[in-house]
Amino acid sequence: RKALMVSAAVTLMLGTVAAPTLAQEEGSMALEEITVTAQKREQSLQSVPISITALTGEDMREADIFSLDGIAERTPGFSMGSFNKGQPQLFIRGIGSNDDGAGSDVSVVSFIDEVYIGRAAGQVFELFDLERVEVLRGPQGTLFGKNAVGGAVSLHTRKPDEELIGRAEVTAGNLNALVLRGLLSGPLSDNLFGKIAVNSRQRDGYVTSLVTGDKLADQDTLNTRAALRFLPSDELELILTGDYGTSREAGQGRIVVGPGIIFDSIMASNPQFAGDNRNSFADEAGRADTDIWGLSARVNWDVANGTLTSITAYRESAYDMLDDTTGNNFLTAGPIDSHTFIMEEAEQISQELRFSSTTLNDKLSWVAGVYYLVEDTYREEHSAIGFGFEPTFGTATSMSFMDNKTDSFSVFGDFTYNFTDAFSLTAGGRYTDEEKESNIIGIPPTVIPHTIDENYNVSDSKSWTAFTPRLVLNYQVNETVFLYASVSEGFKSGGYPGTPSNAEAASSPFDQEEATAFEIGIKSELLDNRLRLNVAAFSTDYQDLQVLLRKIRFAGDLGIVVTDNAADATSEGIEIEFTALLTENFEISGNYAYLNATYDNYLEPNGIDNAGN
Repeated sequence: RKALMVSAAVTLMLGTVAAPTLAQEEGSMALEEITVTAQKREQSLQSVPISITALTGEDMREADIFSLDGIAERTPGFSMGSFNKGQPQLFIRGIGSNDDGAGSDVSVVSFIDEVYIGRAAGQVFELFDLERVEVLRGPQGTLFGKNAVGGAVSLHTRKPDEELIGRAEVTAGNLNALVLRGLLSGPLSDNLFGKIAVNSRQRDGYVTSLVTGDKLADQDTLNTRAALRFLPSDELELILTGDYGTSREAGQGRIVVGPGIIFDSIMASNPQFAGDNRNSFADEAGRADTDIWGLSARVNWDVANGTLTSITAYRESAYDMLDDTTGNNFLTAGPIDSHTFIMEEAEQISQELRFSSTTLNDKLSWVAGVYYLVEDTYREEHSAIGFGFEPTFGTATSMSFMDNKTDSFSVFGDFTYNFTDAFSLTAGGRYTDEEKESNIIGIPPTVIPHTIDENYNVSDSKSWTAFTPRLVLNYQVNETVFLYASVSEGFKSGGYPGTPSNAEAASSPFDQEEATAFEIGIKSELLDNRLRLNVAAFSTDYQDLQVLLRKIRFAGDLGIVVTDNAADATSEGIEIEFTALLTENFEISGNYAYLNATYDNYLEPNGIDNAGN
């Protein structure tokens, strides 16, 4: 839930002013052209054979979009949930991941300036100082690589400007809300440009613990980003970027909802507060602390017949969470209470080297490159649960310690051949080789068995490989209508389960997930470019879809959470986006998605048949 907020903002611009959202020629009005880099080269949004939603930084600032859930609200087929602050769950076209183990991966991948972000906790950052956001729907295995089987969210930050620009913004609201933003960008010398941007967001909690009096579900974040852009010649560009973000917030303020044994007991003792979303019975305020930072160096070198690009990056994320998972106090509301502690630290080094050609003889253009990633993740989870007594971290605690190292290498290429000025064919592919080394330690509770059944210390490793091609037919009907039909494949690496119940489960990796997508689409700009209308129809077949489920082993068992491979699944539907410029000052936009996603063949380990669900 979000607290309602009424705010006021003041903005100051120095030097140049952002371009307006409409272009005018000889008294006419038209929608502004949007440029994207979804195919690793600058192209018009309306000529890219991929389902893309693109938002400019100015669009997001005006709409006060500061997190990924704001992007999801404006993208057809894109939804976002969050089990807790450090575990955003991104789903596109029904495909996503809610497995958070150190040996598992997300299904919708985020990139910042084309740098892969491997961990869900690493995606918990504020969206500010952005040039644009591109949401690519459907498998993106050829150009974006491993794990983008649901789609990709590509964030592009603003380059240091060649003219001096300054911006200061203050937003205030109820619950003592205060947002401070500042940007300074401009030349440092004739060929060196710099930028620094800072964003702070604070707000009191809107949920009160009736047990401790603490305010929960607050906001307290600070983010900063700095960059240097060096142009030693007309052909060479070097961009160095650093960013740091921190969040220090209380627990989420979980609310017990009914019916059920906990809700019924609260109704009996405190009927006036049962189900009240402003009051919680949590006896632990909890915390959700994150620290994220990264460095990147990008080199663009214009050489004969193309551009050579190198992207070197290092990123770290740390997440520390304590949560009263039932939102309940045994002594006040009973009869069950549970607390969870999670600590995760991850670091990664990545290197991409690619060449993007210019069009040769007006016929052939191509992109080819190599990519390497090393990621090391340590995750610790403690879960305390009490039946008939107050849980404490100790005898009633199950504990899991997991260290996972991933080595991933891939080589890719994508080629477009123009048969005529209107008709072209794109063919590409990516080969990925990945290995994971995992060490998992489990310690069961001594009072009540749950989640973990035995002591174990297991080390294991496994490799996965995949070839993910794509084939696209492009037809530019005229200046305003573009048609395409594509078939593409995606790949999500296999992995190791989080908090496995025993040694056998800890040494049993789940299989990789594969997707084949078929899509046809039309992109159009009508009414003298005052109406932009894009439509896509798709059908995606998934094999060995990775599913997180709770497995009940015996009567009265709370169950254990396991990652399983569903045999087959299909996601199909249609998506529509439009933007209409009604007058010079009035624009309306919207989107619609119809989705039918089902398991075609999936028998759970506990015998439940999900075919058709």
